[in-house]
Amino acid sequence: MNPNDQDDDFSAEAWVRDAFEWFQCEPDENTSQSSIHDPPRLPADSVQIVAIGAELANALGSPISWLETIRNGSHENSSGVYRRLSLFSRSYSAALQQACLDASLDEDVSLIRDTTNVAVDLYLAIHGLRVVEGQGFLLQTLAWPRTEQALSQLVDLMIQFPPADWTASAMALSPLMRNTDWPIKAVFPALLSGLHNPTMIAPLLDLANFCHHQKMVELHPASEHADSLTQMLGGIVARLGMLEEDPTKFGEEPLQIQQVLSDAIAVCVSLCDALGLMGCQDAIGKLHQALSLRHRRVQTEAAGALARLNQEFGRESLVALAAEPVARLRVLHYADELGLSDKIDALHSQPCAIAEAELALWLAQPQQLGLPPQNIEVVDQRMLFWPSFDEPQACFLFRFQYQLPNGEWSNIGMAGPLVHSFAADLADLPVLDIYAAFAGWHAEHPEIFEIPVEHWNAAHQRQTAPLMRWLEDNQHENIRPLWIGCFLNEICLVVESTVDSATGVAVTDGLETIWYSNVGRLRPLGAFEAYSVFKGRKILRTFNPDMSIELETENEPP
Repeated sequence: MNPNDQDDDFSAEAWVRDAFEWFQCEPDENTSQSSIHDPPRLPADSVQIVAIGAELANALGSPISWLETIRNGSHENSSGVYRRLSLFSRSYSAALQQACLDASLDEDVSLIRDTTNVAVDLYLAIHGLRVVEGQGFLLQTLAWPRTEQALSQLVDLMIQFPPADWTASAMALSPLMRNTDWPIKAVFPALLSGLHNPTMIAPLLDLANFCHHQKMVELHPASEHADSLTQMLGGIVARLGMLEEDPTKFGEEPLQIQQVLSDAIAVCVSLCDALGLMGCQDAIGKLHQALSLRHRRVQTEAAGALARLNQEFGRESLVALAAEPVARLRVLHYADELGLSDKIDALHSQPCAIAEAELALWLAQPQQLGLPPQNIEVVDQRMLFWPSFDEPQACFLFRFQYQLPNGEWSNIGMAGPLVHSFAADLADLPVLDIYAAFAGWHAEHPEIFEIPVEHWNAAHQRQTAPLMRWLEDNQHENIRPLWIGCFLNEICLVVESTVDSATGVAVTDGLETIWYSNVGRLRPLGAFEAYSVFKGRKILRTFNPDMSIELETENEPP
């Protein structure tokens, strides 16, 4: 804690009063931003953060009329109160967690105790209001100190007042899966009481599996529940089978079906791993059923569990799955653990194959495309100096394709120092401009930032005037400035414009200009992607001075 961060005029009561005004305020669409429409700024001082939490928990538990609209489920008619309360809950919970981490680093036992107590009180308050945002952060605050008292509080809360979704439970327990220096008796077997709760099953088993993998325990913590877990696996496998046959039975909207699928897979994966670690022979039949499902992650976990149970078919299936990019990383991990690495084709452990697997796995995440591509192939690989790395990095570009009901969907993704793909189609760009797009997107530096046009002052207008004139002199019409990009001591201008009746986006610093048309393209490059290419070109040139980067310096039509 820095004493200079303290505000001598600070009042937690006044701060919470301002926050409550912000929760209820109605933004005026005809008025520019004002203080009443901005959330009150959180202080930097940890003690003040804790004081706010204590006051806030007390206030949220009081019988205030607008809070009652949240409690009785009519928050949809409360003028955005629920949305604002949710956003604030997330930001404050993150600040409280940081205060706890700082206290742990400073070994401030008193402040650790205060932050964890506030986390408990505030969790109970927002849980009672059915506010989902922030629940994971607050529970995680209890896990970070890894003390017996804090972990006991965490377990009690999760059992008596379960989180609203499994992602919050996973967040709560994640610090324990990064360390082994915590008292297991404070968590197990008490936490196993949550095995009946759908929002806790997968994260709880993942933690128990972690303890066994790390040899923190002799017996799997959930071993006494092997019979019920085997039955649970049978039910989940049956559910996934029904999902494969007719997904519409589980919802009308794709996102709803995807959520059901994601939840079921998370539980199935955790169950397979747990039953294999327990050495549960009675689960072999259910594991074979799981292996017959089409989902590669489920197949991998089922094969790994069967291999652990000395089933030859499990070993053979695990080795064969190394050929599947989306399963490859997990397969290699299990093969190493189970002494099967010599059975895996050496090509599957090469850097390019690993990068391919990383991209396929990234694309398959629910927050991305939700499933692995049907086809993926490398289009370029090279060593490049890359932002945030001291040594040259192996960089890979892959073309991936999906065969969807409405046609083919493809793009270029990158793996290596980062794993990413844009929504915009990069396939028509030169290879080095594709690398530039990823480098520009990935770069973070205090002197690389943007100034949106709505925040421009007179000085910004003067800075951009020559760039506007340059664009006008070079056939750009209907120019609409979007933002100034600041790159170290240089600036560029990002605009939407028309060239020869074609609309598009342009970026220029007066010396170099790029312009991309959006005519006739299903997923054209937008201003963000064009700006990423522009930044990335400069970054690659700066980081690779001895490399001949033949970037096209002018994408604008003559």
